[in-house]
Amino acid sequence: MLQIEKVIKLLDDYHFQVFREYVKNISIHSYYPLVLIDCINRSIEVKQSTEDLCKMIYADDNPNNEKTKKNYFN
Repeated sequence: MLQIEKVIKLLDDYHFQVFREYVKNISIHSYYPLVLIDCINRSIEVKQSTEDLCKMIYADDNPNNEKTKKNYFN
């Protein structure tokens, strides 16, 4: 599980919205950080693999592609 995924799952609704707005304001040139936040299921019972999240974020790319994986983990 990614560290960001843990944080998002543990935040209450108010702090999640504050965090989301912060990311939205600082990532003006790239929408991928916000897409990642929106793709993560906030339920603690739901487990998402890194491959699933990668597919959701980079929908047009092959998640097994090395370039896509590198972008995802950076």
